Amino acid sequence: MAEAKPTKLDKIKADQKAWKAGVSALARRKFITPEEKKSMIEKYDVMFKDLIKAEREKMKAKAKKAKK
Repeated sequence: MAEAKPTKLDKIKADQKAWKAGVSALARRKFITPEEKKSMIEKYDVMFKDLIKAEREKMKAKAKKAKK
């Protein structure tokens, strides 16, 4: 059985997870301070959440349009 193709939303969530892991690795290796890590995560997490919300709205609109 073939696996379902990942949606754009799935890809965005995977990118967000990878980005957080990268920032954590930078902090762990002392390239950035814990304060910088926290501010970066807060700033970009909001951006990722906005992107996810916009993509969900697109998916809902597409589903609604296909339903008609």
